[in-house]
Parts: sequence; C-alpha cells; structure tokens
Amino acid sequence: MSLLTSFRSSSDEGAVAVRSFSGGSGTNDEFRLVKWHFLAHSNTAPVGGKHPRVILITSANEGEGKSYVSHHLAANFALDPNVQLTLVDADFDNPALGSSSWMGGSSSGPGLLDYLEDHTTDHSRILMSTGLPNVKVILSGSRRDNAPELLASGRVEHLMSALAANENAFVIIDAGPVLSGGAAVLARSAGQIGFVLAANRTRRSDINQSLATLDRIAGPIDENSVGLIFN
Repeated sequence: MSLLTSFRSSSDEGAVAVRSFSGGSGTNDEFRLVKWHFLAHSNTAPVGGKHPRVILITSANEGEGKSYVSHHLAANFALDPNVQLTLVDADFDNPALGSSSWMGGSSSGPGLLDYLEDHTTDHSRILMSTGLPNVKVILSGSRRDNAPELLASGRVEHLMSALAANENAFVIIDAGPVLSGGAAVLARSAGQIGFVLAANRTRRSDINQSLATLDRIAGPIDENSVGLIFN
C-alpha cells in the first residue's frame, strides 16, 4: 500500500508527522492518487536543470520498497495512452528492472552506467521496449566501482532532458537509497522526488538525514518537490 504525504518535522524520534493526500481504499487507487500528485506539479518550467516530469523514487535505506513503488507507479502512469514513459533502473547495488515482469522475467544489456561512461553512445541504444507501446525502460548497466562519479557527470542531465523533452513524456527513476547510494546526485536532474518509507520501521533520524542530504546536494527542496510515500 502506498500513500503520498508531506513531511512535518518534529523532535519526536519515534513518530513521523504527515498530512495525507490520499483517501483511497485500495492499492491501485492510492497509486493513482500518487500519480495525480506528481502530475499536478509537472507543468512548471525546468529550474536549474531539474525537470518536473523527471520523478526520482528513493528511500533512506535498502529494503524499504522503493522498487515496488517505482514499478507500480510506472504501471499506473502507463494506463494513460497519451503518456510516454521511461522507467530507469538506477539502483546499481540492487538492480531490479532486468528481472522484473517489465522485461519478461530476465533481461540484460547495455544500460545507464554504460551510457554514462561511453560518451560515444547515444541514449537510443540503451532504451529497451516493453510489452506496452508507451513504456520504455533503461537497465542499470554493467556494475562499476565509480558509479557515483559517473552520475555526477553532465551526461545525466542531458539524458533526462532528452527523455522528458515531449510534453507527454515522463521519466521515473528507481534510484538507490540516499544514505548509501547516488540518489542525491541523481536528484539534481529530478524536478520531483518520492521518498519511500517502510511504515513503522524507517527511523525519523534516517529521514531527517536523508532529506538534509538531498537538500545539501540537490537542493533546495520543499514540499512541492519532495513527498513521502508510505509502503
């Protein structure tokens, strides 16, 4: 179950104070409301290289359900035949897209890290088809020790700008966790961020540290650019 909320900080370590955007009673309804939240903030002009139709899904730590949220949110976006969606696997330590139902259960090939390292590679070479005509995917690519440094290159901004150039084009990035991955660097290109929390498990200190990291590296962030998604 997913629920998009805005963050209200407090000194209470054991609780997360939120304002709910959702009144839905089912998973599909809740993902639809999450989608509509992102759509409502998607018509603004890019600011500082951050494109409003580029949506980064991340979390504080591994195992909090961000890939589940990314893939189900992508499926809900895909229900609109006018939307052209690209789902990007950018969790390089735990890639989930290649073995998902989007790719028929098992797929490999060049991906994001290959594109970032090889400046002669056009982004069209890493776009892969799915069973849906309006959805493409980009795999994580061959694992590299210098993945964070590759993410810091201007190639990411160029790629996201190209993928979201059309007014009906959206990008959902399944990123690594903020506290142990390159999500904060990727957030420099994302106009909107969905921050996934494992309900009753994610610690407030991790949330605060993650949001502070996003603000410091990719900020400034506010409630128009970041929402919490309870899983």
